[in-house]
Amino acid sequence: MKRTFFRKEGQMLIELMVALGVLTVGFLGMVSLLSKAVALNRTISENYQATYLATEGVEIMKNLLDANLLQAKSWNSGFGTNKTYEVDFDSSWVSGKEPKEVLNSSEIRKIKMNESGSFNYIDGTVTPFSRRIEVELVGSYEVRVNSIVSWVSRGGGNFETNIEDHFYNWR
Repeated sequence: MKRTFFRKEGQMLIELMVALGVLTVGFLGMVSLLSKAVALNRTISENYQATYLATEGVEIMKNLLDANLLQAKSWNSGFGTNKTYEVDFDSSWVSGKEPKEVLNSSEIRKIKMNESGSFNYIDGTVTPFSRRIEVELVGSYEVRVNSIVSWVSRGGGNFETNIEDHFYNWR
């Protein structure tokens, strides 16, 4: 009878355990990556919405400046020095509705989204976004507008998007 130094009876079981371990580690890595991708997708989506809301705020203020010219007023009529406003898409000095001046940050309301997907302050589902428009008269021929949208993300992170534009009395 010949003696063998290596016995092969448990080798298949060990190979199976190693293979299952490698597959488990790979699967957990993919699940972790997928989880982080979904969270990042939400953050990017919120950032896009905030950017569009901030851009809308600048455009509203531009429309209000243009409305002054249509009414034969001074080009920067109604814009106070270093004031903060809360504006909605339908804010228009042409129709006699001026933007709401905000005295402190606790007065700033959350923006709502209605069933048609429009953002406003009146009706709809409350979003995490709030917008303030900071207006500064730099001189008699220049107005600086900062549209700042801030929100708290699902994980508790505080974010803010700031779009600045300068308008000049070039007419």
